[in-house]
Amino acid sequence: SVLLEKAPDNTIILTDLYGGTPSNVSAVYALRKDYTVVSGVNLPILIEAEMSRTEECEDSEGFKTLAERLISAGTGGISDIRKIMEEMRKK
Repeated sequence: SVLLEKAPDNTIILTDLYGGTPSNVSAVYALRKDYTVVSGVNLPILIEAEMSRTEECEDSEGFKTLAERLISAGTGGISDIRKIMEEMRKK
């Protein structure tokens, strides 16, 4: 929690499960400070976050947009592989 207290405003915190301890602790700090917490993190979110590390987000709108991109990358990475394979067979 010391690290969360010292993190700069507009920090994006990535957690595994909504409602889990990391998510709940981060939520407390998100209310106290200008943090965004994204839960349900998967590999596509981590890749997008790493690729975006050098981006300059000067204001909270930039961080809001980045958080939305992370969530979009995460949901976009979810696929029904069987359905995809069945559709490929039909072609």
